[in-house]
Amino acid sequence: ENLPVIGTQWTAFTSTSGYPGTQLCYFFGVGDSMPAVPTRWGELLINLRSQPILTSISSIIARKATHSFWIPNDPNLIGLDVHCQSALVGPAIQLCNALDLIIGH
Repeated sequence: ENLPVIGTQWTAFTSTSGYPGTQLCYFFGVGDSMPAVPTRWGELLINLRSQPILTSISSIIARKATHSFWIPNDPNLIGLDVHCQSALVGPAIQLCNALDLIIGH
């Protein structure tokens, strides 16, 4: 499995195959999730007011966005919950499904 572990690089991929013309992908990993909030771009599933933990912007190559993060070798991070969601930007904006992670060792 591709899970974030302290002292390693963790990579997330977002497929854009269902959204032709997507040019950018924003990836947000924050400290709190929340009940789904309907928006004109899809459902917002993370609390953007909570502590940002992982953030990235990626261009699209072969219908895929790649987001890589160095997870510090800090034992205090073990067990940290990270709630993630991507937003695709192209002809329109589209929110993707959420991903909940726990940083491990």
